[in-house]
Amino acid sequence: AHWVPDSQLQQCSTCGDTFNLVVRRHHCRCCGGIFCDACSSGRTSLPGWGIQASVRVCDDCRRFEAVQLPMLLAGDVFVKPGDWTGLRNKRFLRLSADQSHVIWTPWRRDEGRDDTAEKSAPTSRLTCVSEEVERAGLVLAMGSEKLSFEAREPAQARAWAAALSRLLAINQQRHSYERLFGGVAPGLGSPRSVEIATPAISRLLETRSAGLVEAKQRALLVEAMTHSTSSWERMDAEEDAVRAERDAEAQRERRRARKRELERSIREKYVHRRGSVP
Repeated sequence: AHWVPDSQLQQCSTCGDTFNLVVRRHHCRCCGGIFCDACSSGRTSLPGWGIQASVRVCDDCRRFEAVQLPMLLAGDVFVKPGDWTGLRNKRFLRLSADQSHVIWTPWRRDEGRDDTAEKSAPTSRLTCVSEEVERAGLVLAMGSEKLSFEAREPAQARAWAAALSRLLAINQQRHSYERLFGGVAPGLGSPRSVEIATPAISRLLETRSAGLVEAKQRALLVEAMTHSTSSWERMDAEEDAVRAERDAEAQRERRRARKRELERSIREKYVHRRGSVP
């Protein structure tokens, strides 16, 4: 349903070689594009697209399935700046098992992720993913709304921006081809949503995601305890500094409140005794 018909392309979508009797056309089962044999020689299963068998994919989709998608499913720790509070809170960011949502949960220094305070945003609303080079940040644009996360290292932000951008590109390309060539009316759900809802595929996706998340969490906790990287030390120091400033401001506010209460009490006593306010 999401494949480009052979008649639509005369050249490989990657290298540009012209198709002929020797250079044959091949469809990528992931993105639906047409490629030559050299640019689509890889094979992999695509459970996230409802395909358990090993099938032909283009080089970009093979890299996404083998490297980028596992990284997104496993998750990682980012810092989410407060909108107006100034707080910088650690968040465990990951892609949901069915690739339908970006999920972030609080990250506790000694305990790991806290799934009781989970928040999410549907990937269907993603319009752009970008990297903020100066802050090593990851920006997810969803229409007029933007979600910002700061990475521990520039390479982390770069890798996540590239992976999420590839996911966005695949989704947009598949939906476009489904409408143009598969007869799927605009506004209707993708056939993929039906295929991955089958019990066998659903269990496979959940098991894969759970294993990747648990392994990543264990590695992060060990890394944080040993402080094997300066990035963890920097994040902890920034978090402690913000918390200390917040506590100091709260203490100053309590002192101001006590001062106001004392002044009010003295004023009331004066009024009671004199019967008037000077």
